[in-house]
Amino acid sequence: MAQESELVSLQNLLARIGSAVVLAPVTLYIVWVGGVTFFLFLMLVVCRVTYEWDRLNGGSGTRLSSIVLATFTVGTLTIGDQFGYPIALLVVAIALLVQVVLARYERGSMMPGAVGTIYIVLPFLSLLWLRSIPLDGRGIVVWLLLTVWFTDILGYFVGNVLAGPKLAPNISPRKTWSGFFGGLVGAALVGGLAHSFLMPSEVFGFWAGGYLLGALIGVSAQGGDLGESWLKRRNMVKDSGNLIPGHGGLLDRIDGLITGTPLLAFFVFLAS
Repeated sequence: MAQESELVSLQNLLARIGSAVVLAPVTLYIVWVGGVTFFLFLMLVVCRVTYEWDRLNGGSGTRLSSIVLATFTVGTLTIGDQFGYPIALLVVAIALLVQVVLARYERGSMMPGAVGTIYIVLPFLSLLWLRSIPLDGRGIVVWLLLTVWFTDILGYFVGNVLAGPKLAPNISPRKTWSGFFGGLVGAALVGGLAHSFLMPSEVFGFWAGGYLLGALIGVSAQGGDLGESWLKRRNMVKDSGNLIPGHGGLLDRIDGLITGTPLLAFFVFLAS
């Protein structure tokens, strides 16, 4: 039984590595190119994420609220790209109101609609805004991706090697404190080392600022991972989907990015 479990873990690890080897370069290339390519890429991701979000909340992925949320997200990104982000934020407020009403009608509770709108629309709008920043946008998004990825990578390996006390056993039984601190160290190191090459000097430009910013994004990313784990456990769902071998759904892969992106956008906005 133990050997079978180890074999499954090894297969899962190899699938994760294989997926990362394929997806990471493609994603970095799209971010680097930017423009229409990046915009269309976000559109595809948004549609898939809203589908998975609805499934995580007990739906089929095609409920009216899910379709409306995807439409609002695509519309908000388009408005932000073409007419400016202040107007896009107004559309976010309208989307929030509509989703709350739909959630109340479909599920008897307004909370899923409110959370879904904030959870999906704001991160993707923030990501589009960060990439659109003249000269610095490309580097900022690459820095963000590297920091979040290494949070996940170091957290996974350190947690599996050192194990130890559980971080939140009622939410995610496999996550440990050693994995949390491993991810935190990974985020801080990568964030600090890459800061001077990729981030504008105005953003946490003081001594060790890059390491601090990396650590903050690392904590936020792991919080996003725990939040999705809580939602899956609450609705008795193992993964948000089966799109990516070794990871499950797309939402399982970018849950840390979803929480880390608005935080970074906030810091960049303050520094601008």
